[in-house]
Amino acid sequence: MKRVYMLSAIAAVSFFTSSASAYVIGTITENPCSGGGVTVTATTITWSGTCTPPGGNVNTGLSTALSWTGGTLGPGVNGTIKNLTSGGGVVDQFMTFPAPSPVLDFVLTLLGPGSPNIGMAACAAANSNGAPGCSIVAGSPFILTYDNGSTDVALHALGTIVDPGAPSQSSIWSGGFSVTIANQTPSQVYNTFVTAGSIQVGQQGQFTLTTVPEPGTVGMLLIGGVLVAFARKRKAKA
Repeated sequence: MKRVYMLSAIAAVSFFTSSASAYVIGTITENPCSGGGVTVTATTITWSGTCTPPGGNVNTGLSTALSWTGGTLGPGVNGTIKNLTSGGGVVDQFMTFPAPSPVLDFVLTLLGPGSPNIGMAACAAANSNGAPGCSIVAGSPFILTYDNGSTDVALHALGTIVDPGAPSQSSIWSGGFSVTIANQTPSQVYNTFVTAGSIQVGQQGQFTLTTVPEPGTVGMLLIGGVLVAFARKRKAKA
């Protein structure tokens, strides 16, 4: 029987400032609530699951430790995450957490990029350890990588968040969502996708929030790209 293993995706960007300021800083992990996961098609990402009480579809994990002017966010807080459609651009309130008040608004600026290796042949070529990953279709932000008989699926994300206590201070959040589909190679995942039109899996995410020295830095990073280190946990062979 196939089992889906959750992996955490960790991405970090470090900046240094010469003076102390108010920013949202730290780390946040998110987990799906009951029945939760993602359904992926060629153009959409849909999150499922329900948190009770008091609602939402994701909650903060044990490694969550955020702080900002006059507030903190830790584990066990319910929040919401928005469904996405390709070409949607900047998404305000992509992830929100009450924390408990005011709401923390994670604005999504960049999703992906996916792999430049696209399609059936590329995913067949990815069916070995150390081989470059693939994406199922052009424009897909998901990267499929072979991992000892299974497939790691990575989704990178980047955005901004404002300190609720100091609205002029923005931070960058970066990281990703990840899952391992056990006992399926990238080409098998590709075949499942093109046959069924979608793939439904569980997911988990982890993000790091870092300060931005000056307002212009945010724009420079989003235009020119930012160094993102995505660490995937490898499973040992049984």
